[in-house]
Amino acid sequence: MLYTKFDDGHTILKHSDYAHLDIQPSWFTPEFWPQEQRVGTASGRGSAQFLSTPRGNWVLRHYYRGGMAAKLSRDSFIYTGMLKTRAIAEFQLLEQMRTWQLPVPKPVAAHIQRVGVAGTTYRANIIIETIADSADLHNILSQRALTQQQWENVGVVIAQFHQHNVYHHDLNLRNILLDQHGQVWLIDFDKCGIKSGSTWQAHNISRLLRSFRKAQQTAFLHFSEDNWQALLNGYNSRKSVASDAKH
Repeated sequence: MLYTKFDDGHTILKHSDYAHLDIQPSWFTPEFWPQEQRVGTASGRGSAQFLSTPRGNWVLRHYYRGGMAAKLSRDSFIYTGMLKTRAIAEFQLLEQMRTWQLPVPKPVAAHIQRVGVAGTTYRANIIIETIADSADLHNILSQRALTQQQWENVGVVIAQFHQHNVYHHDLNLRNILLDQHGQVWLIDFDKCGIKSGSTWQAHNISRLLRSFRKAQQTAFLHFSEDNWQALLNGYNSRKSVASDAKH
């Protein structure tokens, strides 16, 4: 990982694979990219611009506040240290998870800009590689059903993250991808991290179930209680194997 600091309050953290690129703060604005390279957008807790570049397919995401805090400031955060900024924290978490060989996308670069009086606040962006030939579960299930094995695979992958104490703040069916090879991926690790203990893991799983049921209220999905049980079977089997291996 390589840090570059600029005199006007900008800091960029690059993945070592992109050390040869002269990434500038302007790269983190959609307007920098030619119109033909801006191939799509997505919205959620943040906003995302999908990019098709000569260097690969990336997603550029700007960090926004949510809830009541957004009424005070839409996209600036209190600066309490470089490693605690949203973009740098997510970048480093992705890097850590990749060393554990967990299925997450590779970060390209993170950017923060200190603003306000004496740089007491900051704004942030991140660029991440996209997962090739993939779709999220909401998109897939609106079109077709998954096999029981695929549901079990989703559970297995979630268990792998929990075995490493990775807490996903927003585990829902839009943040779970399936690629053309059947590999399950997790994305969007803003406000996530390594969490001690294990009681939170059951709440994490319950949150995912709520996201399925909430989605069913507004759209038809190929999802049933049997599907959820298959996911739990995969999750529990993976946790059981890991537990046995410790003894």
